[in-house]
Parts: sequence; structure tokens; C-alpha cells
Amino acid sequence: MNESADRDLNPPTAAAPEPPWELWLGFDLEQFYEIFGELYYMAFTLPPEAVEELGTVRRWSVYHLRQLRVPGMLVDAADHAVRDLVAWTQPSVLADRPASRRRRSIRDTFELLIHVTGGHLRPDRRRYYDLGVMFHRLRMCLDAERLRDEWPDWVHRGWPGIVEVYRDELNRSARVLIEAVAENDVDPALHELDDAFRALAVRLEAGAPPDDELLRLIATVTHVAGLLNPSVGGLSSPPRRSGPHQI
Repeated sequence: MNESADRDLNPPTAAAPEPPWELWLGFDLEQFYEIFGELYYMAFTLPPEAVEELGTVRRWSVYHLRQLRVPGMLVDAADHAVRDLVAWTQPSVLADRPASRRRRSIRDTFELLIHVTGGHLRPDRRRYYDLGVMFHRLRMCLDAERLRDEWPDWVHRGWPGIVEVYRDELNRSARVLIEAVAENDVDPALHELDDAFRALAVRLEAGAPPDDELLRLIATVTHVAGLLNPSVGGLSSPPRRSGPHQI
């Protein structure tokens, strides 16, 4: 035998996993949908630093939507709408009928954009996009529940039972997220992210009231996913990790 008996003990370094940008995109589009569709974002004012960060999120999202060849008119409409978030999150909009109708129209634009964008993604990565959408929904509802004693009086007068409404939506979001986690289109390179989501799903299935353990699991998913979220209610998260899809 002429083959060398030497063994390669230092194999080439494995390629880094592709950042879950589809999850980021779903997360971001859902947040914009909620800003124009949820009372939560009017009851709890967006702080200036969140508005600034959302400007970066807008530019990043528009870039990827164009890369995916999502219809330009839809992308342009969404891009234009989010350039003045402060004006659209003022409670006075609710008393201005034309402005309120316009706000609902923008909400509907983002709802359509979320559905259309999903159809432009690779089938094997669509699962992560859906997880991003529902993960943001869950976080928003959890913030609403945690802040139940801080809702302004004008909200309770105009929308009696609003706390219970968001509590029910928290439970619905948890069920949908559990189903999404159970889907089989798993990318082996993102096993750490999938493990974090599975741990969160197990906790949600237990059905216990929100507690520190749930917050820890959500923080773990946020960190592993590399998410940036200009939080309103306090579920803050670190900046996104840089990757080949960042601009």
C-alpha cells in the first residue's frame, strides 16, 4: 500500500451558517403592520431611539423586498408610509377620520405585503419567515400583557376590555407559533435557532402565565436569531449580527 498513514487532524473550517434573514424580514414586516394596525403602538409612544432604529429597519427591508422582486408598487407604498412613524402613532390620529382611514389602509398594505413576500421566498426558507412574523406578534402581545396596569385611561374609556383582547391574542399567537415550530422544513445549519424555538414552544405548550422563564426563553431566541427590535414595552434585544445580507 502506497497511501500515507497520516490523518488530517485539522479539517477545513466549516462555512458559517447563512444568517436567518428571512426570519428578520418576517419579524420586521409584522412590526410595521402592527404599528399601523394596533392600538398598542399608540398607547405606548415610540421612543426617539426606536424611531431611528426603525428607519434602518425600513431601508434594510426595502432592499430585501426588491431583491426578492416583490411588486415594486407594493414596496414603494410601504416604503413611503413608514417614513413618518411619529405622526402615525399619535393618539390624535384616532379622532381624525381621514387620517384614521389612511392608517387602516396602510395596515392593509402591510398585511398584503406580508402574504405576497412569503410567496417570493425559497420554499425551504419560508418556515423561518413565518416564524419571524409570529415571533414578533407573540412579543408584542406579551408586552401588552406585562404593561396591563400602565395602559392610559383614555384607552380603557374608549376600548373597555382591551387588556383581555390582547391576552386572548397572546394565547392565539402562542398556538400559531407552536404549530410553525413543528413544521419540518428545518435548515440543519440553523440547529441552534431551531433548538431555541423548540424550547420556547415547549414552554408555551405548558400554558402557564407569563413569567421570568418565558422572558428568558424569548430573550434566547432573540439573541440566537440576531434580531434587532426597537422595543416599545421593554423586551429589548441586541443589534443584528452582521452578515452577507446586511447593507
